[in-house]
Amino acid sequence: MKYLRKHIFFLSLSVLSSCGDLVDSESSDTNKSALIPVNYDFANLGLYLNASINDTLSAIEWRWDYLTSENGMPDTTGNEYYMNISQPVFSFNGETTLPALSIKTDKNRIIEFSVTVIFHLPNEESNSVFAVMDSLKTFDLFENENVKREIIENGRFLHSSDLAEEEIIIKFGEDQYDFDSMTYSIKIKEPHKGESY
Repeated sequence: MKYLRKHIFFLSLSVLSSCGDLVDSESSDTNKSALIPVNYDFANLGLYLNASINDTLSAIEWRWDYLTSENGMPDTTGNEYYMNISQPVFSFNGETTLPALSIKTDKNRIIEFSVTVIFHLPNEESNSVFAVMDSLKTFDLFENENVKREIIENGRFLHSSDLAEEEIIIKFGEDQYDFDSMTYSIKIKEPHKGESY
């Protein structure tokens, strides 16, 4: 009976997680915050902030980023950085590039995610920027036209909640030979003084 109850609980957790809503976590490391969906290719990656890097809900394989790390080996007791370079390539305007995905962990709990995609825009006009955003199908927030308009007007989109902050920034190359880029990032907000996660 105990085995059956445990299976029903994990099945319920999986169903709730697949809806993309905030889901309370049961582990002692993450029960102070909710699981926060990462709005990058969520249908395929199923990635959440506050989840363990070893969480099976995510289909992505992370590799320790030894170039960014301050440690001689992966650190499970503090902050650490991981990357992924096995994602599909991005093609735009006749060029193909590889998105760069990275995460930061705290005691194996994912607290930050970012992805940068580079490309060459023919110019910095609104039509060109809209075209690249329409091509970036893995940026889930681009399903919202208001997000795209804000990037056109301000060069960035920023959404802040009590738990997390997410942002999309477009950067233009300094000359015609430099790459332009789009970066999506989301991170757990730092607790206020006297609070902890």
